[in-house]
Amino acid sequence: MTRAKNSGTETPRRIAEEKIEIGAPVEAVWRALTEAEEIERWFAPEARVTPGAGGKIWWHWQSMFEWEQRIEIWEPNRHLRTTYAQVGPGATPQADIDPQSQPQAVHLAIDFHLEGRGGITVLRVVHSGFGADASWDMEYDGVRRGWHFELRSLRHYLERHPGVERKVAWVRKAIELTAEEAWARLLDGNGFTSQLDLSALKPGSEYSLAVAGDVFRGAVTTLNPPYEFSGTVANLSDALLRIAVEPGHGDSAATLGVWLWVATWGLSQASVDAIYAQLQALLDRLFPEEEGR
Repeated sequence: MTRAKNSGTETPRRIAEEKIEIGAPVEAVWRALTEAEEIERWFAPEARVTPGAGGKIWWHWQSMFEWEQRIEIWEPNRHLRTTYAQVGPGATPQADIDPQSQPQAVHLAIDFHLEGRGGITVLRVVHSGFGADASWDMEYDGVRRGWHFELRSLRHYLERHPGVERKVAWVRKAIELTAEEAWARLLDGNGFTSQLDLSALKPGSEYSLAVAGDVFRGAVTTLNPPYEFSGTVANLSDALLRIAVEPGHGDSAATLGVWLWVATWGLSQASVDAIYAQLQALLDRLFPEEEGR
């Protein structure tokens, strides 16, 4: 935890930090962070960028989440810093908030530090400004898990599918269960099934998950029960599967949501639509009491 000034007083703030080595030149990593078309190939499904210091970056996940930021530092291939504000934990991030009308707003920042080492890039993300009190715990923990996965999505894209358009099959349902209860439903044999003990696996381990007669097979990317499992899917042209139990946002900030996400590169839209239908049917079957939420 660090301490940061806010509204003229010393206020404890938390920092989420993640570092990764990517087998791609620093110029490619910079483009993936700062060009809308590239962002959409590994991160948010929709993005807009007004480049340069003073510009804006906008990330959007369908109707669920919108994230607008002001660009404060723009040093190509070295350092990108964006800032935004929220009126409280779970609130929609905004690039510009009037401090007079919203004095309670909390100001946060995301720093992307890039270091090129030949054809390798070391990327360090520092996301700072989270409140230290318990009301921020769910968002802070979700952001830490999010960056851990998303930077591996970035690496997967740049190392395996550079320049290829991404298509995503993504379904989500808000739930009124604990993370442990939701996780059990997802992986208790009625949802995804495996002959392996998932709790014994590590990143890089081979895995196999069966669902509705189909099989996802590949290598584990992240594993953090009862919140997240992700892995490559070798039998879907090296796609990326993510099963997650995550906090909501905005009006749903106090609730959890189940995500099933399959990011594909090079598959037809018809194939992705079929995966979407399969995932939606699975969620509807596992969480029938959550219909309409």
